[in-house]
Amino acid sequence: FLTIQNGPDDRYISSVSTWKNFIDALNRGDREDALWCFESSARAKYREYFESFTDDSMRKMAEEMKDISLSKEIDKFQEGMIHSGGKAGIVLFVNTHGEWKISQM
Repeated sequence: FLTIQNGPDDRYISSVSTWKNFIDALNRGDREDALWCFESSARAKYREYFESFTDDSMRKMAEEMKDISLSKEIDKFQEGMIHSGGKAGIVLFVNTHGEWKISQM
């Protein structure tokens, strides 16, 4: 059956839900689902990156990146900070058509 989606997908309704879906996809080794957490222009950039990982390395990445601190939403943008093993990383989210997607990390 063909499902037609009206409005935003609930999995991406907030930066929090997008991040949860991303971490869940990494834990499952589901590269396609992980890539759908990225905005379309970033998806191609990260595809080769994710396809090079083993399922075990994806689970390890999920464990290291699961906790994120989000800044206040500014217009259609939000920044997240990941702390892991004494290192920090930034994740940028963008809201397009009601869905929060990862634009950079």
